[in-house]
Amino acid sequence: MRQKGMVMNVVTYTSLIKAFLREEHEITPDAISYNSLISGLCRSGRVTEAIKLFEDMKAAYKVWDQMMDKGFTLDRDVSDTLIKASCSMSADA
Repeated sequence: MRQKGMVMNVVTYTSLIKAFLREEHEITPDAISYNSLISGLCRSGRVTEAIKLFEDMKAAYKVWDQMMDKGFTLDRDVSDTLIKASCSMSADA
């Protein structure tokens, strides 16, 4: 992108990440992905957005814990759905 003369900044990278997360991929963001996003938001002074992302993650884990308490077995599909829901909540914010 820089070769094409585009200026890369946090807005550009955030837009790329959001677009990537909205598409269907074989890759599901994990704790490292979220840590990177939260860290990047904080470094760029977007602390409120970082806190919102963290709170969204906590909400998804709360649902996870409630399901486990009720005896549900979480397979890959269910965990992927919870992670994608958390991504969606953050992307829509």
